[in-house]
Amino acid sequence: MKIAQISPYDLNYPGGVVSHIFQLGEQLMRRGHDVKYLGPVNSPSLNYSNQIIPMGNSVPIPVAGSVARISLNFWETRKIKNILEKEKFDIIHLHEPLMPSLPLKILSHSNSINIGTFHAYSNKDYVYKFTKWYLTKFMKRLDGKITVSVSAKEYVEKHFSGEYTVIPNGIDLDFLSQKTEPLNQYMDNKFNILFLGRLEKRKGLQYLLKAYIELKKKYDIRLIIIGPGNLDKQSMKLIKSINSADIVCTGAITDQYEKRMYYQTADLFCAPNTGNESFGIVLAEAMACGIPVVASNINGFKNVIEHGKNGFLFEPNSVSSIYNYIELLITNNNLRNTIAENGQLKVKEFNWNKLVDKILDCYEKAKNGL
Repeated sequence: MKIAQISPYDLNYPGGVVSHIFQLGEQLMRRGHDVKYLGPVNSPSLNYSNQIIPMGNSVPIPVAGSVARISLNFWETRKIKNILEKEKFDIIHLHEPLMPSLPLKILSHSNSINIGTFHAYSNKDYVYKFTKWYLTKFMKRLDGKITVSVSAKEYVEKHFSGEYTVIPNGIDLDFLSQKTEPLNQYMDNKFNILFLGRLEKRKGLQYLLKAYIELKKKYDIRLIIIGPGNLDKQSMKLIKSINSADIVCTGAITDQYEKRMYYQTADLFCAPNTGNESFGIVLAEAMACGIPVVASNINGFKNVIEHGKNGFLFEPNSVSSIYNYIELLITNNNLRNTIAENGQLKVKEFNWNKLVDKILDCYEKAKNGL
């Protein structure tokens, strides 16, 4: 089949949805399908492969405590139609199909089988509440609907009833679980805590930093911070307050081999996010690498962690709760090993090799009108 993967977000900027799109495309190509990616790309000097069809530039828009880099260029109808007519896709798979403006524009003019994957979850539902009257006509053009978690399903079906198939985000389990040499500069008997995520306030880094500062008074520990963006003022102030060489900020890491090395160098992974997460892909990646995980007790993360079995869920925004669970694992090596082993068992259900079959099944059912 010839399949289009449509991204509302900048294809050249790291993020969960964009990573999902490219990984899914790679899995589909391994099965012999022809895949192209359509989305905004804010890098005119980028040498595009023939698989990427750039659809204008992106603009950073604040959304739910994050920044969405989307296209607000409402492309001419003729240009969209020309692309669709030229490519003649069998399947058009739209990620966040109700996002402005690119997915809606393509959905309006597609004569292919249209599949939508809903990735988002929010504690508030005012977006759909006030736009339902307009978006309903676009929902009717979807031949199949997927959500990446139960949380995402509950969020969207509250306003748009229908049949949704829950297929979680996938990970390359074979790659991530492959043992690699840890990073030598961090193998000095310090206990390494890893944070990986965009440097946005809703990722909760400031709460982890406060807990780290208190833990540092008792334990020989290091905090490694990986992610694109700029530290918020509170986090910068906290880091400067202790002036510690044991807080390492690497910036964004896009090379998957290097990212795997950081995961496998860590003794513990911590995700202190404050909310608005539909899944926890970084949790699954850390578990696949054999790292015990502690994370906020929020809806999206409960899709991945069973508290006390394959990780621990602490109270969101609570420095003392983060402190207690990190200390529990610093001081109990056997518990760390048990949590890590259970995590490796859990993530087998997120293996792309299995999930791509479920997505292909959705394509076939939609093609056959089922």
